[in-house]
Amino acid sequence: MAGFDLGQEADFRLGGLLISPSTCRARTKSEEVHVEPRTMEVLLALTRANGGTVTREQLVSLCWQGRSVSDDAISRAVAKARQLTRIGGETHFEIETLPKIGFRLLVRTEEPTPADDNATSEKPPAPPEVPASPAAGQANNFRRWTVALAAAAAVLLIAGIAGTQMLGTPQMRNGEVALLSFQTAGADPVLKSLSMQTRNAISTAMTAAHLAVDASEANDTSGSEFDLGGAIARKGEKYVVTVSISNGRPRAIVWSGHFERAQTHLAGFDEEIAARVSNTLKCATDERRKAIPQLNDTQLSLLLASCDAVLSDYDYAVDVTRQLVTAAPGLSGAYALRAIALADRTGGIENFDKEAEAFSRDAERAAAKAIALDPDSARAHLALGLRLSSQARFAEREKNLVRALELDPSLPLAKFSYMGMLREVGRLKAAAEVLERIDGETTQNFPDVRPLSALFHASLGNLSSARRQIDFLDERMPDLSPSTWWTAQFWWDDPHRLDANFWLRSRDVMPANTIACTRKYLQSLLRLGAQHPVGLPPECATFSLDWQARLLSREGDVNGAYAVLEGRELKSRTTMFLFYPEMKAFRADPRFMALAERFGLVDYWRATHQWPDFCASEKLPYRCH
Repeated sequence: MAGFDLGQEADFRLGGLLISPSTCRARTKSEEVHVEPRTMEVLLALTRANGGTVTREQLVSLCWQGRSVSDDAISRAVAKARQLTRIGGETHFEIETLPKIGFRLLVRTEEPTPADDNATSEKPPAPPEVPASPAAGQANNFRRWTVALAAAAAVLLIAGIAGTQMLGTPQMRNGEVALLSFQTAGADPVLKSLSMQTRNAISTAMTAAHLAVDASEANDTSGSEFDLGGAIARKGEKYVVTVSISNGRPRAIVWSGHFERAQTHLAGFDEEIAARVSNTLKCATDERRKAIPQLNDTQLSLLLASCDAVLSDYDYAVDVTRQLVTAAPGLSGAYALRAIALADRTGGIENFDKEAEAFSRDAERAAAKAIALDPDSARAHLALGLRLSSQARFAEREKNLVRALELDPSLPLAKFSYMGMLREVGRLKAAAEVLERIDGETTQNFPDVRPLSALFHASLGNLSSARRQIDFLDERMPDLSPSTWWTAQFWWDDPHRLDANFWLRSRDVMPANTIACTRKYLQSLLRLGAQHPVGLPPECATFSLDWQARLLSREGDVNGAYAVLEGRELKSRTTMFLFYPEMKAFRADPRFMALAERFGLVDYWRATHQWPDFCASEKLPYRCH
């Protein structure tokens, strides 16, 4: 798909905001700001969808012309577009994140007024429509939690709970969850089956998360802390599940979730819902136990929403945790979750610039506040580690992640983060041990670990294990399976096995320029072998530096790989690529240690006396220790 020529784009409105692509400006009656060209392109792409979903792949095609870019780069560009929503103190539009799918822009309509000096009497035409992705209708769609909170507030009002009464509502503190039946609407036989499967999956996930749950069919909810129930219906070609959590006497909804899945992809739908619900409730109950005095319903709603957001949508997490800190300033968990949201936002910025530095400092301050209130806050120490993910401060990062796991060995996000850090410093055996614990303990509640596990196994040469994981993904998580399959096949399978079917399926996974690059690259590799490097095809010139270095090293062009990285700055998390199998010849070059020192790795190895695994297993022209 062609990109944008900003100089030729007409001005248009988003609510009370006048957007001028040709000058990269956005203004209201009282304020005008400059908009970065990439941010403007993202805004155009979202606007052209006319309220429809724009996938990450579509954004790459439109705004990066199909170049290989990281998810972080996409998230950062969307976040900057989101910053325009409040220019002039009004909410002009909203950018909704659809986890694992993409984004959509919702506009508040406002006509031009005479006070707009440069506004025309007619509304500038909106850009032409971009067709929505077919995949968007087949994946999960989670509503913004502001909608859920509004629904919760409405239920509170219907129940007759006045604001002052709500603040003093006593809560049951036994921690037990009464799991109610999921009501079905319609005669579709799948509904009854899905209702039972969802209920059973939630019960299993909660038990695995060590939550007390009463799943008896005739349970008495009078003594339970929470009621959890919902409804299931069919809407066209989709099945829709609504889950709600209520507490207090009388019962008031404090959390609500909405899940959709196409009828052709129902396998694993119940487990995905169960994981999301149990993770949210586990986090909230852990932090709520520390609350003195007890939380009221509004505070509890914000806590549940924050717990969910830090695991699923860090852009929204920044907003909702701010509300939580304001509503519950004495709750250590509020500051810990706020710190995680800010730390994740730091990691979503492509380069560690002033913006990222500001987020990192705010995360550090929030974590410090959480620790001041609760020295044993595992999530606060986790945030202190997460905020360093864009910096080469590996030893400090490890110290905080290890401390988080000492305080709470079951904290999944700390395990994932620690495993990733170990891979970044080349300690692959230790990372594999952490992954094994994750696979054994948390796969049920964190199914997203399966793609990670599959790719790590493939990179270690365990292709049979990787294929088993990918087969599972094909059945249970079809939205994650294709890209996982493609990555494992291309990088770590025998290139002679990549037949016509591989290239046919690639069209559903990768942008056109990625396919063109990799096809020509493998053709040269198979024809000439790794002993006759020929450089990269022109189509690969826009790939990220780590991909270019890996491709060159794989074909034996070590000099070319070093030339690509010479004088270039990489974020710390990208150092993981240095320890992939295709980089073996690269690591065996005398220049490697100087490069590793520039990336901050040598400082970590020397300070901790934990050297990378390859030092003991590969013949090297230098001393590691």
